[in-house]
Amino acid sequence: MVVLIGGCGGGEPSSTTDGDFTPRYEPPANAKRGGALRVLGSGDVDSLDPGSLQNQFAVMVSFATQRTLISPTPNPGPGMIPDLADGPPEVDRARGTVDFQIRDDVRFAPPVSRRIGADDFKYAFERGLLPGVANGYLRTYLGTLRGFGKAVRQARSDTTNAPDISGLEVVARDRLRLRFKGKVPPLAVESLSLPFGAPVPREYAEKFDAEIPSTYGQHVVSSGPYMVPNDADGNLTGYSPGSEIELVRNPTWDSHSDFRPALLDSIRIESGYTNTGAASKRILTGQSEINGDFAPEPVVLKDAATEFPEQLMMVPAGAVLYAAMNTTVEP
Repeated sequence: MVVLIGGCGGGEPSSTTDGDFTPRYEPPANAKRGGALRVLGSGDVDSLDPGSLQNQFAVMVSFATQRTLISPTPNPGPGMIPDLADGPPEVDRARGTVDFQIRDDVRFAPPVSRRIGADDFKYAFERGLLPGVANGYLRTYLGTLRGFGKAVRQARSDTTNAPDISGLEVVARDRLRLRFKGKVPPLAVESLSLPFGAPVPREYAEKFDAEIPSTYGQHVVSSGPYMVPNDADGNLTGYSPGSEIELVRNPTWDSHSDFRPALLDSIRIESGYTNTGAASKRILTGQSEINGDFAPEPVVLKDAATEFPEQLMMVPAGAVLYAAMNTTVEP
């Protein structure tokens, strides 16, 4: 479980043990628009590059800054909804094809600022095979795409240019087809909601992807409601590794094209709060602050549940972490 403690400030704390700590999936009727939120975290994201990020904190940031063809439904329970796709995909499992029609009203954030198209998704998947990006999910979910094996070999021989996966076909500027060997594999479509499915502008990113590791994460372009501030050359000015990430409104984002309410004007993520007890107290007694990635101590949870029940939610993690062990060697 991920525990979120949010500081809303104002008023006297109430003493009760009957709080409702279940997650909320929709804003309340009186939700305010605007303002800034401060997120306190003990650690940092491993990357801002949607093609290579791994940890859960990074996925949370990616969900605010990147959009994918499809997305998990915002309501509890399983299911997918179109995001950058203009409707559900056309899936022919027998023929092994999946077709996406892409919305024509979504643009990248500055400095790219152009309309997003099918080739941006093709490049996003293909760059994941480069050693500088080294995405760990592509082979698992999309490894039976036509031409995948050839593309892997191509990426090994040329580490500076994204290979061509022939099974990723740009049928038209706004239409992408995935063609598999045999039937469409389980979870192939659903996997496109993962961060590696976010569009990446080829003409902008390929110079960064030619490096090992890729430096695209230091120049990443947003497709979602928020972006990390950058300069005219795309250098991120709002990210200090290990310290803070600033998220501001993406000026090209249109609320009518997105299911995310994105009510905030800005979000400031601060890292380094290793004293989680002090950080939790600051959140509970402060204002407009929330827990980012740490597990509060039991005494903090007790105080929150009894004294600040309106500021505590127990949220499913939405992730599974694995630890590999060599069972032939004794502990």
